[in-house]
This record gives sequence, C-alpha cells and structure tokens, in this order.
Amino acid sequence: MVKGAPMTNKLRSSTLVEELVDRSLQKVAVDQQSLDCITDFIFSHPWISNLFTSFSYTWKNKNLLVEALTHTSFVNENNERLFVSNERLEFFGDSIFNCLVSSYLMGHFPELNEGQLSRFRGAVVNEQSMAELSRVLDLGRCLLLGKGELKSNGGDKDALISDALEAFFGALYLDGGFEECFSFFDKLLELYERKNGKAYICFERLENFDPKSLLQEKTMALYKEIPQYKSFQSDCDFRVDLYIMGKKILSHEDKSKKKAEKFLAKEVLKKELYILSGENYVN
Repeated sequence: MVKGAPMTNKLRSSTLVEELVDRSLQKVAVDQQSLDCITDFIFSHPWISNLFTSFSYTWKNKNLLVEALTHTSFVNENNERLFVSNERLEFFGDSIFNCLVSSYLMGHFPELNEGQLSRFRGAVVNEQSMAELSRVLDLGRCLLLGKGELKSNGGDKDALISDALEAFFGALYLDGGFEECFSFFDKLLELYERKNGKAYICFERLENFDPKSLLQEKTMALYKEIPQYKSFQSDCDFRVDLYIMGKKILSHEDKSKKKAEKFLAKEVLKKELYILSGENYVN
C-alpha cells in the first residue's frame, strides 16, 4: 500500500494491528517514510478519527499517540523498525492520571479526610477499574500488539489496556498540556456514565474495592469499635461470621477466607446492617 491510499469502508479485521498486517504496511521500506505511512494509516482509521472527532481534540505530534498504542510485544517483533513501546509514556501517564483523579476527588468529596481520599483513589486508579475506562474508548482493538498477544486476545487483557490508558494520558500531556488532559478526562467520565448508566468515580466502586476498610470506618464512627470476623473451616470451605459490637450480623461460606470477609463487608454496607437494631443481626 502506498502512502495516502484510500481505505475501504468495510473493516476486515477486529483490531487495528490486524488491519495493518492485512494491508502489508509492515512490508514497506524500513525508514522514517514507512513509519509516517503507518502513522497516517492509524490516524485515518475510523476507530481513531471518530474517537478524536467526538472528543474535539487534534494531535500536534501524531507519533506520540502511535507510541502510546504500541505494546512491547510489537516492538520486539519489529525491532529493526522505528517503533517505540509505550512503557515510558505509561510510567509518565501513571502520575498524570493519579493527579487527575486526586483533583476530582478533592473537588467532589470535600467531606473525606486524607486516608479516605487515598483509599478512594486506590479504588479508581487500579488495573481493573482503569481497564473499564479504557474499554469505553475501545483502546484494546487500537493497540499495536505482537502475534502472541493477538492470539491470546491481548487487546482485552486488563493489564494491557489499563497500561495503554496511562500511556495515552502521558502522550496527551506531552502533546497538549495539562488543561487538555483535564478536558479529556472530564469528557471521558461523561462518556463512561452515558454508556454504563452510572458514574465512574462513585462510592460503589470504593465499596467493591475495599469494603472492609469502609465498614470499619462506619463502625468506628458509630460505636468506637471495629468489626470482627470469625472463621471456621470445614472440608475445603471457610465459613466466616461477621460481628459488630459482639452481635453476629451475617455469615458466608467461600473457598477463600478473604473473599468471604470481603463479601460480608459489602453486604453489610449495602444493606446498612452496621446500623444496629433488634432485628438486623443473627443471634
């Protein structure tokens, strides 16, 4: 394929890198012109152009976005070419994303103290949560992956797509500055809420991430005591009883004691069973 060749309307592959292979772009001469050709292909692709049209952002340095989308496995298989993996941008973007989330939490949750803010940020800035946000952008199918990662569906792995999101914000900062990162972050949160019917940064995420700490805060505030978890093993399972103020509130069985404790804390929070009355605990 020559530089500037038109694209067909129908996409034949499920990922951008497979489109690259289909169009034999990796077989062109090994020089800066070949990289420019691939860059132009990526930016002309509907998945990329539609994404940034909807977010009203125009890249000044297109190579930064290509770098953010380039996984190490692709570089290793094309090491004679001019590709750079997204690892450095990921390192940088991690700090950018943490700052964006911290700023959001400071502005929207003024009642939370430092410890609570830190736990809340941990619930938002982690592999699983960030992968959810990355899927809103459909970054997974835009990644340049090696053959092994393609075969193992690397574009849907939480670790890869959460790293790519960090790399993306690192690239966006270098290309447009902090204000563009803030603007894009706000629009991304709005997009997530439209697609999922709930806010990305919400107490439900904190409850799911660290319900035991949150329940402990509730009981300390109410009773100056922390919940107690008592476990009993039978065969391969654990039965865990949760006590508040010496009263058994709820029980649960699981093969993992930690999972049983987490489940109990989530249930007690969801049903507000930590507010003791004569009917919300098991004798």
